[in-house]
Amino acid sequence: MLLTFLVISHSVIYALPYRPEVKIRILSVYRSYGDKFPEYSRVWNMEPEIAPDGKYLLKFYPEPGSSAIPICLLNIDGGGAIKEIEFKTKEDERGKTIKNGLLIVPDFPVPCDIIPVLQSDSDEIYEDRAEAGGRIFVRRYSISYSRIDLQEAREKDWLRTDLPEPPGLNMITVVDDKGREVVRQIWPVDGTWWIYEETSMRKSWRIPLSYKVDQENP
Repeated sequence: MLLTFLVISHSVIYALPYRPEVKIRILSVYRSYGDKFPEYSRVWNMEPEIAPDGKYLLKFYPEPGSSAIPICLLNIDGGGAIKEIEFKTKEDERGKTIKNGLLIVPDFPVPCDIIPVLQSDSDEIYEDRAEAGGRIFVRRYSISYSRIDLQEAREKDWLRTDLPEPPGLNMITVVDDKGREVVRQIWPVDGTWWIYEETSMRKSWRIPLSYKVDQENP
């Protein structure tokens, strides 16, 4: 008789988006802006940590790097759909807190945007409010969800062959109130982290910890 034993971690009962149990390595390639700012690449290490209150800490460090202080720190809900997100940076430890589960950080180099992955298509509009110069600026976003196949992911270079092949893929796209795409993430079904992300300034891939990056041809 063949017996199969299932061992479940005491900290995670099932896969939850943005709450991996292991370090995540990310390759980002940044678009060029004329001759002054040529294309370049950077590797990021995201190290997760479970806080005493049960929340998840996501710490982003550049590679290589010797700083003990993360460039970006996210504090998110430990279970279920993410609603509250605390966002801090090395330069701004006060940061900001998001209550609706959507974190969009335009022009920030670290691939740390958070999207409501466990949602589905709806007419919900997400608002992001920011204060500057005594004025309140409001950005509004909507989100769409779709399934894509592995062949399309390979053809469009969304899937790095060094990673295990996922059983299925979901594409989640955020657009602003002017219809412009803000961020797109490709997720494996039941995954804890995306395998591909794209914004107006960069393309990013999750890569294996052992992956050797060719800086000339990333």
